Amino acid sequence: MDKDIDCEWNDERLLGIESIDKEHEQLFLMAKVLHRYMKEKATVSVINIFFGEVVKSAEAHFENEERFMKDKGFPILLLERHIVEHKKLLERLLGLKKKFEKGEITLTDEVAQLLTFLLSGHMQEYDTRIAEFVNK
Repeated sequence: MDKDIDCEWNDERLLGIESIDKEHEQLFLMAKVLHRYMKEKATVSVINIFFGEVVKSAEAHFENEERFMKDKGFPILLLERHIVEHKKLLERLLGLKKKFEKGEITLTDEVAQLLTFLLSGHMQEYDTRIAEFVNK
């Protein structure tokens, strides 16, 4: 599982937008902690509580990012696509959390892959467009 998840924060991931970069860094740290809990087989209650915090932080980050985009006059069609992508990611996170709470899944590769996409894939595909727009 370790090779499948890259939760290390580094300057290459910076967008150059301080508020968003700080939140991204926090999400990377949380994903790393959650991954460590999974690896170390922490209790279900500890993982569940922390997983809930990851979901809350992702939700707050998405709201802040969307507000930032609106305030900067980000093109409406791109903003709407970005919002839809945020909703899909939150639905996936919440779905995994519910399955975990019911004991239907354990937090393994599926969660690690989702976190990798959430952090790296989403940032590369969507969030870099915010920086490009703001810095043009």
